[in-house]
Amino acid sequence: DACHFPAEPGGAGGGLVIYDGMQLDLSSNGDYTASFFAEIPRSCVTVRLRFSLCTVVDGEFVPCGAIIVSPVVLKSSSLLSSQSAAETVRVEVSGNSPAISKLLKEQPQIVVSRRGVARFGLVPEQGVYRLSAVAESQDN
Repeated sequence: DACHFPAEPGGAGGGLVIYDGMQLDLSSNGDYTASFFAEIPRSCVTVRLRFSLCTVVDGEFVPCGAIIVSPVVLKSSSLLSSQSAAETVRVEVSGNSPAISKLLKEQPQIVVSRRGVARFGLVPEQGVYRLSAVAESQDN
């Protein structure tokens, strides 16, 4: 499903839109790639994404891990015309975690949900946001 992060309270004034069709590919060697198309405003946007991984046991979702992606900084092109309020970009982020490899061997069927936040106008400082790993769930 598409999701909208409004730039201003109340949803007015544009913002960031992630279109339908986001894809998360998990590989048995631990590699992951998330890709999507987004409409970004003229200002800088920093997006933080988290993918929650679950299995289904007796019809119930059971958390089994999460992929926390390093912040993704999206900046509009300097070629964007003054009449355009936004532009569409393709975003791809990737990484590797041995925990994904282990998880896929134990649980070949995974259900994924996503959450995210967007921060407008600021670029994060270097080295402040460097999380990119799979955190195994403490719930059993």
